[in-house]
Amino acid sequence: PTSVLTSVIRIQTNVGSRSSAFNRVVVGYLVYRYAFSSAPVYRHGYPMYRSYVSIPKDRAVRVSFEEEKLLDDNGKLCLGESAEKRTLVEGIDRSLVELNTTVKYSDGTTLELRGLNSTVSLEDINDQNFEVTSRGRYNVTIVTATNCTQVEKTVRGTMITMYETNPNGASLPNINNKLLPAVIALFAFINVFIY
Repeated sequence: PTSVLTSVIRIQTNVGSRSSAFNRVVVGYLVYRYAFSSAPVYRHGYPMYRSYVSIPKDRAVRVSFEEEKLLDDNGKLCLGESAEKRTLVEGIDRSLVELNTTVKYSDGTTLELRGLNSTVSLEDINDQNFEVTSRGRYNVTIVTATNCTQVEKTVRGTMITMYETNPNGASLPNINNKLLPAVIALFAFINVFIY
């Protein structure tokens, strides 16, 4: 791989688990900025907070940035920049006031989806960057002994082509089929000069 636009083969990707969208463990503030060489690549989909981003067939997403944060009513970090893992209070989904998932494409197009258990389908935007933000707002405190009432997750990435196998790799039978006529022609050519 040489750039963020470099295609991948299926075995180089991870399947984004839909069940991870309902993870009850969150952090106060966490940011991952991935170097190209260590950037995770997903196929099928990517879990956000209480929603899921669907990736088109034969495409994958190379993630360059992930951010997760707990916020108060005013949208400010409620635990500062602490990366400490915290568990969400049991049963908070009954107190969910709003859940928005927004997709922003590099061409300026924006798509917004509202509601729990929603699936956002990324457009087939091969070789384009995008950003997805999911924010859940509650009318109760969602982490014990805090004033946290919101969870927000943001992901930035690039959609790339995914192949089942390496399209540039030649298999042994394919090489043999190409070499055989050349070898026969060479023998015929040599045979003409010998006699």
